[in-house]
Amino acid sequence: MLDELLDSWKGRVSAAIYGTDAEISQIEKYMTATRFARGRKNVSLHAVFKIGKYYPINYLRNVALNASNSEFVFVTDVGFIPSTGLYKTLRNVVKKKQNNRVLVIPAFENSSSEEKF
Repeated sequence: MLDELLDSWKGRVSAAIYGTDAEISQIEKYMTATRFARGRKNVSLHAVFKIGKYYPINYLRNVALNASNSEFVFVTDVGFIPSTGLYKTLRNVVKKKQNNRVLVIPAFENSSSEEKF
């Protein structure tokens, strides 16, 4: 899913990856064996190693946010694939409305990707 997200989003990306030593090692192998991020220089990944049985979603989000070096951030998870051109559209909106601190982006599910019964 991260590959698909990177195909759609051309802006900076700061992502926290959660896993065991073995899982993080597999991710590293995948990144070197594939064209992960297609040579982009604006993607940073941050490893958070599993401890315990709980999935620390807030902690992961904060790791990625704290590593972000941008005045504006688009907070999402890997399951949200932005529409093509959303990055450019948001940059234009931000330029026009400097006083806004929060911009709500509606999310829609593409029904063509759902299984039909």
